[in-house]
Amino acid sequence: MWFLYRIKKQNKRTIKARISAVLVCVQILSLLTIMTGCSSNSGDIPALEEPKEAASAYRPVSKRVVGTVEMFYGTVVPMEYPCFTKEGTDLAELCVAVGDYVNEGDVIAREVSDSGAEQITTLKNEIASLKRERENVQNTSDKTLEKLDYEKKIEEYLQDNEGIQKKAKEIETETENQRYNLAVIDKKISSKNSELSELQSKSQTAVYTAPVSGYVSFVKDLSQSNHVEAGENIAVIMDMNDLYIEVAGKTIDKYEYTDYKSKWTYINGKKAYIKEREYTNDEVSFAKSVKKNPYIQFTVPGEKLTPGVDMVLYFMNTDDTEKLAVGNDSVYRENGEEFVYVRSATNTDASEKRKVELGVAGENYTEVVSGLDEGEMVYYRNAAAIPTKYETATAGLADYAEKCETEFINIAYPYSRVYTADYSGKVDEVHIIGAASEGDALYKMETNIGKADIEDARGAIKELDNDRERAAKDFEKNKTDLESVISAAGGINIEDFGTDTDAIRENMYLAERTQCDLDILTYNEEFSKAEYSANKAIFQTRYQDLSNSVNGDGSGYTKFAQEDGNINSLSISNFTRVEKSQYILTEQYRKEEDGFTRFQVIVDSKDPSNPSVNPKIGEEITLYTKEKSWTGECLGLNGSSDRYILFTRDGKPHSTFSSPFYKHVDYQFYLRIDDEISEEDLEGAKIKFNGKEMKQVIVVPGTSVKTEYDKMAQKDRYYVWKVENGEIVKEYVTIHETVAPTGKVYVLDGVNVGDKLLK
Repeated sequence: MWFLYRIKKQNKRTIKARISAVLVCVQILSLLTIMTGCSSNSGDIPALEEPKEAASAYRPVSKRVVGTVEMFYGTVVPMEYPCFTKEGTDLAELCVAVGDYVNEGDVIAREVSDSGAEQITTLKNEIASLKRERENVQNTSDKTLEKLDYEKKIEEYLQDNEGIQKKAKEIETETENQRYNLAVIDKKISSKNSELSELQSKSQTAVYTAPVSGYVSFVKDLSQSNHVEAGENIAVIMDMNDLYIEVAGKTIDKYEYTDYKSKWTYINGKKAYIKEREYTNDEVSFAKSVKKNPYIQFTVPGEKLTPGVDMVLYFMNTDDTEKLAVGNDSVYRENGEEFVYVRSATNTDASEKRKVELGVAGENYTEVVSGLDEGEMVYYRNAAAIPTKYETATAGLADYAEKCETEFINIAYPYSRVYTADYSGKVDEVHIIGAASEGDALYKMETNIGKADIEDARGAIKELDNDRERAAKDFEKNKTDLESVISAAGGINIEDFGTDTDAIRENMYLAERTQCDLDILTYNEEFSKAEYSANKAIFQTRYQDLSNSVNGDGSGYTKFAQEDGNINSLSISNFTRVEKSQYILTEQYRKEEDGFTRFQVIVDSKDPSNPSVNPKIGEEITLYTKEKSWTGECLGLNGSSDRYILFTRDGKPHSTFSSPFYKHVDYQFYLRIDDEISEEDLEGAKIKFNGKEMKQVIVVPGTSVKTEYDKMAQKDRYYVWKVENGEIVKEYVTIHETVAPTGKVYVLDGVNVGDKLLK
């Protein structure tokens, strides 16, 4: 009773499974009888006595690609051109945003001004002053020589050899003094020019420009800091006309397939050969030495790629030309020989044992070197019941996309205005995180500069003005006196003095010599006025600079928002002491003249039903609410500190990286919609986009793909029943395992377009 009771309680399906197991056992026993038969003539092997379900388990010998195939997913990406910093730096301004179009040479960012800029200004002022001094020294010395020449002529008139020699010596001395004085000034100018050139060459990195023309796909996030690390990208510009297939996670230093003989992918269902993107030896050596190795990328010579599409890449260490092959499940080995069972050409219920010579083996098939002809039917081991009633379907091509959805949507404030301390002091009354309107006080700075410092600067200007006024009065008085002498000298007749040598020396060439004195006086006045103007400009700049450092009450100065924007984080709290040029905060803002709306989107990577992926640049994205929907475009993706861009610029290799927009958030992207959308419009809004997207993949009905467990490999294997030469044949396949059920299966290997399959 207990036995009967247990049978009644068993499920009918379980009973059927046991019956199938018995049939399989019978099949195996029959096969063993064939393999261990006493007949020595393989042609006399009796027909296989197997269950009807397995009796037709024959597969035609056919040509196939034979070998171990390894597959990886890759994504089509554009060539990228980074704007980066070779050394760590602090940015004062970021001039572009994700989605902007820039021309080669456009300013991307500027560094914070430091003492280097002040030194450059000081040097330029000093060089200008030295040049004015040189001109004045040259002019006054020339006039002194001219005056000495008149005095020498007087001695020649008097025929005083001693006087002539004295004046010749004075002329020689003045000439040498002029040469020396000018040489000293020239040396000072040269030294300061060299110092200036060195400072200017260092300061050339203060402005970062676009290396090429194109669209910006990434910018450094300055919402929390204005610091950029060495080798970090400030912005990345892409070229959508220069495309590659990139395999994420496989870097060039750990890539093991360089010497593989066969590498290919499929484009629109057709085989296309691929090759690794070529880097120079210097680039590869550099990347490996600094451990900044980029992901491996591939080109597809002669083929046009589609940006953002995911592709399957195939690799074989052997030749990929088709070879005559049989299934591994058809091959038997005995006494060091390999053989198969071939269906008799005259009796379809009988098989003959045939010795074969085999070649290259893959996971499912082995090359036949000799012993079989194409089209012959070879027995294969099969535990599954071959369908007797069925419908057929034809393998075709179709696109595949994984639909993703997210709710974390914010209107982007893509431009950044950085605020740094103009002076050392203490920060007070910092604006809270959140929206900031134009004119809002962002922070107040209490500086170390007091009213006394400002008064000292004002006093220096006043003293400079007083000195100039006194010098001008002295010039006018001396000028009048000299002009009077020149005027009076016009009535002097040198012959009236006879042999009075003192009178001759005093009055001969008096007008000419006095004019030289007047010219020298004028040169000195012009030099003094030029120096005054230059120094006053410097003094006034300093005074204005100091005045700006405090409010009217002398309590410091206040920085105001220059436009409506948003403050996302604060690195400085109230009462924090800072040094000049230290980072305070960043206000991020929009440009209303854009005429479109940019969004920053975060994908919920913790939602198990949502694949954690980004869309692709240029991909169409839908923003929707219950009432309305908008169509937009992906502008740029989140950075990754693990992904490097390897390139050569200015003759040197570089490998740079892009930091994520926000820390601890992996999946983010920027979206553009050509419409003005408000915060109110976003209430309850969601975004839909494609995650993984493959074009023209072989597709079959979901009911066509079966599963069996491989005990040897300890994994599930997928297969289909294929109609081949009127036979129903088991064919193992590799599939893309979809995230959500679609009713279809996307086949990566094992089925060709046009194959007839059972469903």
